[in-house]
Amino acid sequence: MELEHEGFTAEIEGNGTRAYERIIQENFDIILLDVMLPGMDGIEICRRVRTVSNVPIIVLTARDAVEDRVEDSTSVRTTTSRSRLPCLS
Repeated sequence: MELEHEGFTAEIEGNGTRAYERIIQENFDIILLDVMLPGMDGIEICRRVRTVSNVPIIVLTARDAVEDRVEDSTSVRTTTSRSRLPCLS
């Protein structure tokens, strides 16, 4: 993973439910989160994490419809860039 080449430690989890469990049990500096995860989607993970933590979260998605990218503006602050990725904080 490119982050490791830059000196960062990266942890990977391919299942949303397991990812959420790890996020609340472990201490992460930042979370890169895919919206389309099996088990629990990234938006639900973000909502749940926000109830217990203020860790920065960047949500990535391949979806391009605005309503897919921004479901709940109270928990999601979106920045529209050339890559059109929502950013949660």
